[in-house]
Amino acid sequence: MTEPETPAPADGNAEAARYRVRAREAEQQRDVLAARVERLQRSVIESKAGRLAHPADLFDVGGHSVADFLDANGEVGDDRLTDAVTALITARPRLSRWQQEAEAMAPGAPSGGSRSSSAPSWSDVVRGAT
Repeated sequence: MTEPETPAPADGNAEAARYRVRAREAEQQRDVLAARVERLQRSVIESKAGRLAHPADLFDVGGHSVADFLDANGEVGDDRLTDAVTALITARPRLSRWQQEAEAMAPGAPSGGSRSSSAPSWSDVVRGAT
C-alpha cells in the first residue's frame, strides 16, 4: 500500500505573504461594507427627522454624526433622534419644516404665497386702470 504523497512544504515567507494579501483584501471589503452600512443608517436617520425641512441639516448644521443616534446594538435610537431634532429646531427655528412652509405661504413670499395664478395682482389692477 502506498501512501498519498504530501506536497512539499511551501516557503514560509510566500505563505505568509499570501495571508497578508488576503487580510488586506478582507480589510478593504470590510471598509466598503462599513461605509455602505453608515450611508444606510444615515438615510434611516434622515427619514425619521421629518420635522426638519432638510433632514441633512441634522448632520450639516447640527454637527451630529451617525454614531450619535445609534444604540448599543447599532440601531437608530428614536429618543436620541427626537431630542436632537427638537434641540436643533429650538436653537434654529427656521430649519423646521413647519416654519419654512409657513414662510412660503405668507403673502409677499417670493413664490407669491398661496395666491392662485388666475387672480389679478395689484400691478395688474393698476395697469388695467390706466
